Amino acid sequence: MRNLKVLDRLFYRPLIESSAMSTDLAERLFPNLDEVLSLHNQYNQKMKERAKAGFPVGNIGDILTEMVSAAVAPGDDQNKQLTFVLFSV
Repeated sequence: MRNLKVLDRLFYRPLIESSAMSTDLAERLFPNLDEVLSLHNQYNQKMKERAKAGFPVGNIGDILTEMVSAAVAPGDDQNKQLTFVLFSV
């Protein structure tokens, strides 16, 4: 989450707000940043809730399945992109 927030607050927003870069170009450099932040925030909150039960946190497959199912329709091309985002960070 921290790295995504840094991208948003220190780079993406200032570039747009200062008009140093067009919104179109900034969106191409940081595609779907808002959606990725939201998705990771939801995951982070669910993991915090799960961690309240104690460590180590066990199976999290249900959380990941719920997130992917809610974010992407079956057969959608974004499914591969979302899976990459979830597991590459």
